[in-house]
Amino acid sequence: MPIDALAPAFRVWLDGGVVGAVGAGNVPTVEGAPGITGSIGMAFGADPSRNFGLLLQERELVMNLDERHVSSIGVLVRYPADDGPYALLGGIHNHELPLSTWLDDPGGAIAATRPDITHRTGIEFGGGWDFAPAAPDSQVARMFRPTLQVSAGVLPGTDGALVYGMLRASMRLGLVEIKPG
Repeated sequence: MPIDALAPAFRVWLDGGVVGAVGAGNVPTVEGAPGITGSIGMAFGADPSRNFGLLLQERELVMNLDERHVSSIGVLVRYPADDGPYALLGGIHNHELPLSTWLDDPGGAIAATRPDITHRTGIEFGGGWDFAPAAPDSQVARMFRPTLQVSAGVLPGTDGALVYGMLRASMRLGLVEIKPG
């Protein structure tokens, strides 16, 4: 086996899409939410079956039961990091406040400088699927990967939902791929 085959590849990707969420626990009934999502990630490894990825996901949600705005940040590890199924695990941090407050001062809400923001931290776990490119022989088509992901964020405390279930559909765009050799 050539030495270059053992050296790790390094990939960076950016993706964006839509997310749907459901919050349960600590609320009278299940609440659903539409939202938008974005993420940036990095993948490391030589063999796609052994790669892992570091992922930063940001989601903006409006929970419709109590008109709550949720900015949710996930810092996750995914394995493997290439096409096909993957598992993910990491931490989640939410900034939650009434939607009317967010609409009155979105800048303060986004910057998390408002004193009335509820900060909640927990764990997130789930899985997903990165689909193969439509034209595998095309350099440009290989840069775009449709992705589906389902995850659950568990956030202790009584100031909001105990569990947020999220379904995410996005398009992953490969920005950089460095292969040794």
